[in-house]
Amino acid sequence: MIQETIPNQHCSLYIYTDQNSYEPLAWIGTNGNQEQHIRYYHTDLNAYQEELTDTNGELLWEYSFQLWGKYIQAIKPEPIEQNLRYQGNI
Repeated sequence: MIQETIPNQHCSLYIYTDQNSYEPLAWIGTNGNQEQHIRYYHTDLNAYQEELTDTNGELLWEYSFQLWGKYIQAIKPEPIEQNLRYQGNI
């Protein structure tokens, strides 16, 4: 787990599949009003993030990348903050 906190603004908690992994499992965040949001990562075989869904399974974010992580296109971009790209990169 990695946590980022800005007092009176937001808190982000990144959860990984295990303690020795760079493969993200979920993101839990709160805004200044303490409203909680949970998002789930869907990865390929190399633990590369391909999709992000909410608790209802709705697709929020989907991107295509080249082999070494170069961004190709946004398939369904949403106005959300998604800071992870290549595994281990926050």
